[in-house]
Amino acid sequence: MPYGGGGTLEDWQNGVTDPYDPNNYRRHLLTTYNIDRIIDPNCDKMININEEVPIQYRQDYLRLLYNKLLSSIDPRIVGPVRRQIEAHFAQLAVNIIDFADRDDDDDNGVLDPDSVTTFVDPCGVTHYGFEAQPFITEIGMKSKPGSIYCAVELYNPFD
Repeated sequence: MPYGGGGTLEDWQNGVTDPYDPNNYRRHLLTTYNIDRIIDPNCDKMININEEVPIQYRQDYLRLLYNKLLSSIDPRIVGPVRRQIEAHFAQLAVNIIDFADRDDDDDNGVLDPDSVTTFVDPCGVTHYGFEAQPFITEIGMKSKPGSIYCAVELYNPFD
């Protein structure tokens, strides 16, 4: 009914919002927030991964992001395969948070080289965040007796 061209507006609304039809559950689409889809299908607020999180909330936000990623794993996947996926998701979560932060924990405007975003997963493994890295797009080398010339072209699409 919601996708058909016929019927009344009331038929359409009942088809979309009927709480007793699990195959037709779209209430999360009918909110004041549905324009940019910040409500997920479980009626939870989606996470803005581009938002810089203040340092005092970073670990909580990281755990929230990690748990959201874990919720996407098929429950039938178990054992070492599941553990590998969980480890990849832990690394992905810490990388996302590390990418969004400014690496200036005390806000003095100077890069803190010891500022490291870390996340300890439920198995006790520590994951370290990595900033966006540049890509090597071209390399070249010339040599002649007595000298070697090398060139590396780097491209950073994140800057």
